[in-house]
Amino acid sequence: MRAKKVILSERAVTGTDIVVAMVIFVMFIGLFSTTFIKVYKASTFATASSNAIGYISQILEQVEAIPYDGITNGTNDELAEYIKELKIPEMYKVSVDVTKYNQTAGNTSKQDIIKIVKVKIDYSLQEQNENIEIKRLKVKV
Repeated sequence: MRAKKVILSERAVTGTDIVVAMVIFVMFIGLFSTTFIKVYKASTFATASSNAIGYISQILEQVEAIPYDGITNGTNDELAEYIKELKIPEMYKVSVDVTKYNQTAGNTSKQDIIKIVKVKIDYSLQEQNENIEIKRLKVKV
């Protein structure tokens, strides 16, 4: 009869079992939370980068539509107006730099038929600064 009591008493859950189970549970919750946060951050960065590239693409498409002489570094030109119409969120800082090819080093003797249009977007996400820059040539027709 005594052996039967020992066996029955070993079937119950002890305090040690509960503590070990809780420690394992907390470890898995920590691992899951960390993984979820990292995936969320990567997704956020990918979305922000994708949006920035989309804005640059739209601006460069507009560069193609504007005549050669209409592309300048001015803030009142047609391209600047188009950028304002895009309603780009404030987190993205857009800058457009137009350089005549014949004003670059070693090319001053060339004709004025090519402009280099550089569109750069700076943005800050989770206290990390990022920028994307794409250049395109605009040729006088």
